[in-house]
Amino acid sequence: MFAFDAVVLAGGRSARLGGAPKALLRQGGERLLDRAAAATDGAAALIVVAPETTPVPAGATLTREDPPFSGPLAGLAAGLDAPTRTSGWVLALACDIPGAVPAVAALLSRAEQLAENGELADADALLAQPAGDRPQPLLALYRVAALQQEFARRAPADRSMWSVLDGLAWQPVPAPAGSGADVDTPADAAALGWRIEQEEQ
Repeated sequence: MFAFDAVVLAGGRSARLGGAPKALLRQGGERLLDRAAAATDGAAALIVVAPETTPVPAGATLTREDPPFSGPLAGLAAGLDAPTRTSGWVLALACDIPGAVPAVAALLSRAEQLAENGELADADALLAQPAGDRPQPLLALYRVAALQQEFARRAPADRSMWSVLDGLAWQPVPAPAGSGADVDTPADAAALGWRIEQEEQ
């Protein structure tokens, strides 16, 4: 079985949603963060990178990027530093991709296939590429040592995900169409059935 930890990124400003925290959007009784956590099933540890007041799923470790709001790459770096992370690979998943389950399954299947063939050592990252879309750096598996080496060369704060991928040997992994669709705007939320409201009191 392929061993991995999961880092769910939920620390953004949600500016295009008017500041409503994406992690707390709801569909019925489910939060978007809960949906993301479910997609990480099988992870040895679940680390959520989000503001300190964010209610996280049971068993998850909550941490924050430094400085706050310095981007997903900084969030991923914070996840790597969490004391509960022990595996040599991490699944990086943005919290706003509600259909990620089949893409994650495709990533894990590919990683296991590469491991069985003795080829996993040749890859630093595997990025899900939903049909008709581009590879998704926030729906991806990363080798921890490769990321740490890149972060030692250049601090992760305020950098794009693609800037670190330039230094990694990565492969696209085919995934079902729509599995990378994210919730960026009120129209996205409405189309995917998520309500723009915070945790109910």
